[in-house]
Amino acid sequence: MLDHAPAPGLVCGDFNEPPGGGVQQLMEARGFVDLAPRFGFGAADTHTSKRSRCVDYIWAQAALVPRVKSFRLAEPAELALDGGRYLSDHLPLVVTLE
Repeated sequence: MLDHAPAPGLVCGDFNEPPGGGVQQLMEARGFVDLAPRFGFGAADTHTSKRSRCVDYIWAQAALVPRVKSFRLAEPAELALDGGRYLSDHLPLVVTLE
């Protein structure tokens, strides 16, 4: 039924899996590129304030990668609510496309 649905250009999310796992294999087999390494983020970099491993990703179709102009982590101050609470224990990934 979904054979004719358009393929997404970006897939973003908290996959709770470090690099090299089944999600990476699946995404790469389907022509997606993990944007983090392209912008200097390595497997040991953290995208969360509670763990020391990358588990959040922005995957882009290879043809879309040249349009990606920046990739960064949101600053904790961008997420702060009154009283020192935060919207998430993860620092969101932010990507800019041209």
